[in-house]
Amino acid sequence: MSEQPAAAGKVHNGFGGRRKFKKWKSPFCVLLLCMSSVVVIYFYAISRSGKKQSSAMVFTIYQSEYVSRANINHWMLAVSQINEIIAHNLQGEPDVNARTLQNRVAIIRLQVSKEKQNFLKLRNKVVFIQMRLKQSPYVRLTLSALSKLYDCSFYFENEHRYGSSTKSSTEIVVNHEIFADGGFEKSYSKMYNLSEKILEICNCSLREEEVIDFSKTVLVYNRKKTRRIIDADIERLENLLTREKSGTKKNDSLLKNLKRYKVQNKFIDDQNACVQFCTVSRPYKAIISPHGAQFATFFATYPETLIIEVIPGFYNTRGFNNYIRHSIRNRWFLVHVGESAVIECNSNIVEDCYEKFITKTNSIGCFSRKCQHETKNVRQLRLSDRVLYNISSVMLSS
Repeated sequence: MSEQPAAAGKVHNGFGGRRKFKKWKSPFCVLLLCMSSVVVIYFYAISRSGKKQSSAMVFTIYQSEYVSRANINHWMLAVSQINEIIAHNLQGEPDVNARTLQNRVAIIRLQVSKEKQNFLKLRNKVVFIQMRLKQSPYVRLTLSALSKLYDCSFYFENEHRYGSSTKSSTEIVVNHEIFADGGFEKSYSKMYNLSEKILEICNCSLREEEVIDFSKTVLVYNRKKTRRIIDADIERLENLLTREKSGTKKNDSLLKNLKRYKVQNKFIDDQNACVQFCTVSRPYKAIISPHGAQFATFFATYPETLIIEVIPGFYNTRGFNNYIRHSIRNRWFLVHVGESAVIECNSNIVEDCYEKFITKTNSIGCFSRKCQHETKNVRQLRLSDRVLYNISSVMLSS
């Protein structure tokens, strides 16, 4: 039988038939389509209005090879400059509560010096430096404190969240130059606010179980592997500080009037940044510590705590940690191994204090890499009787 043609007015059952097309012309479908369009337009308008209000601050850290191994000294030098710039820009705000960046984005861009851009040295590649910094608990803690302090999100350049947000959400980009091995001429008076935020994040408030009388305790904040103050010297110092009056010589008026202090020897916890900040923030009478990276946390020390830094013999200390000394109110003393003098360094004469030690270092020509390497990695620091006596004099005079 031959197929009969379809009757006039009938609709085929194939795809795209008229019957299915007519269903979309129903009032319900038209209403649903209109409502969907309105919702899409509404959320698009909200997103566009929010994006117009955001902006980005870009902090380019030059000399980033100095933080290639997540060196906390040079990292904190960069952070202190970032903190000072933000605080200075917000200083004109009349309302203290309004002194925030209002959910802006802050980008950290790393820049390695040209002479250090050697393709054979992977540690100086920006991608590897950034990876190490992101893995460092110390770096994560300081960036978290900055974010909470100024209500601002900090990202490293080329991070996914930054890339997805700045393409469309930022309109204003402000660039600032930061130096990982310089910038000592700047002011660092705003570091106190950052330290308070770090101590708050780490929950460093005194606990009931801490029954130590910190005002009569001297902390030896010691290193484990290199530049360690030996136990024998710590014991001698404690004996000197706790000696009874009857045991002193008649003509030794200094030791007769010396207060009794307990000496606590504590090693640095390299793996826990919060423990480091909480330790130095306790109201000790004094903190004695070998020259080293742990001083990067000392901007969080109790203001009345005396700080005594022990310098290895012939160690080149030019420009080391000066941002810390400029940002705190503590009395700071330098002790040089092999020398008897204890030098007090005020914030305005920091460079002069170190120049005295640099002159001694230069007198024997110990600026070579080999000599400095041996000096830096000396296993133990031995303090003479005269040095310990002078440290006791500092305790008495304060």
